[in-house]
Amino acid sequence: MVIFDISGRAVRRTGPIELEPGTHEVVLGDIHPGIYFIRVTAGDSVASGRFAVVEQ
Repeated sequence: MVIFDISGRAVRRTGPIELEPGTHEVVLGDIHPGIYFIRVTAGDSVASGRFAVVEQ
C-alpha cells in the first residue's frame, strides 16, 4: 500500500504484508489535512482511490 499526497509524493508506504480477504482499517495518525491517493496491490491486481483528511 502506498499513500500519495496531492503533488504525487509518497507519504506512507507499507512493506509486503499478507491479509485475509475482507475489510481492513489503517490508522493514519500523523498525516496532515489534505487530499490523498492510495494504491493497493494484491498479486497482479491493483486498486486505487482517493480520500480526504480533515481537521477535527
